[in-house]
Amino acid sequence: MAKAKEEFGGGASLEDELSCPICLCLYRNPVSLSCGHSFCKQCIQKALGAQQQSKTPYSCPMCKLQLGPILELQKNFQLSETEGIKCICYAHSLPCI
Repeated sequence: MAKAKEEFGGGASLEDELSCPICLCLYRNPVSLSCGHSFCKQCIQKALGAQQQSKTPYSCPMCKLQLGPILELQKNFQLSETEGIKCICYAHSLPCI
């Protein structure tokens, strides 16, 4: 069991590894930024939209890496396979399925 914990960030739970850092729910339509961080597509679009409204350059909410003026959200196929896991997503007010 300790080996499994090491593989997922030294003690982070599997649920944490499969959760969006913005809404804290299991990923829903996961996408990745050029820096490699992943988010629910809806969550990152909302976060980047707020940056656009404040006229600040786009940056990753996790590492603050400045992103280019043209954003390319890449579907995260590996995390997409977790979408069948059932949960209640309180941030989206919808089931995460």
